[in-house]
Amino acid sequence: MANSISKLYSLEEIFDNRIFRIPDYQRGYSWKEEHVKALWDDIIHLEDGKIHYTGMITVQKPSYKDLHRWMREFRNVEINREKLIFQNHPQNIFSPYYIADGQQRLTTLILLLVSIRDKKKFDESLIQKKFITIMEDDGNTHFFGYETDMPSYHFLINQIYNNQNTSLVFENTAFTENLRKAKKFFDTEIDQFDREKLLYLYMKVIRQLKFNFYEIPESLDIFTVFETINYRGKPLSTLDLLKNRLIYLVSHFPTNDELLKDQLRKK
Repeated sequence: MANSISKLYSLEEIFDNRIFRIPDYQRGYSWKEEHVKALWDDIIHLEDGKIHYTGMITVQKPSYKDLHRWMREFRNVEINREKLIFQNHPQNIFSPYYIADGQQRLTTLILLLVSIRDKKKFDESLIQKKFITIMEDDGNTHFFGYETDMPSYHFLINQIYNNQNTSLVFENTAFTENLRKAKKFFDTEIDQFDREKLLYLYMKVIRQLKFNFYEIPESLDIFTVFETINYRGKPLSTLDLLKNRLIYLVSHFPTNDELLKDQLRKK
């Protein structure tokens, strides 16, 4: 992918052979109902043949070490030149990315797609195989989610994706409550949609919403980029900034003991 913001990408294109994770330095899902409703209104009032500019999605490739941390989540996967190769998947090569900016919008749209899937009024595998689960027989592998050490990861899999193949125990937080409320909002809004209207909504979401999709060069420090990006929009809380700073300091801790650094980062 070229480092260019001139082309606009649909949601369908963004999820084409890519896997996304929200890193641990990010805050969780912080959108309230007014934010969710504003995006919903934009989608509902979007006319045929028109596009809606939905903002910037900024990503960065994870380090080789980070990819090995991801491997605790995946099965039948190997790493080859910063690619994840799923041995039992027909399109088996996926590019992994951290989301540095745009996670609130992207998460909200995933919640909407899951609500559409849950209505089961057309072939829901269209959504399942494209935006949710990479392999049907592996419930722990998803296109979009949080890093495994975050409480929202367990909640998203169990309560949102409704993955019955896991026994993950999740912790209720303000962020998981926001996820639950946003999903409930969409469930209520589309409750009376018939099959035709639901399919029309689905196609509108994946093709008419357009994003700038930008990959941060690896030479840039991701923690500095994150702080800079978030000085616009909804301000980061003091706790958000503190967490980011602590993770930054741990990542630069003067020791070769990687296990110790990993333990400090989790704490």
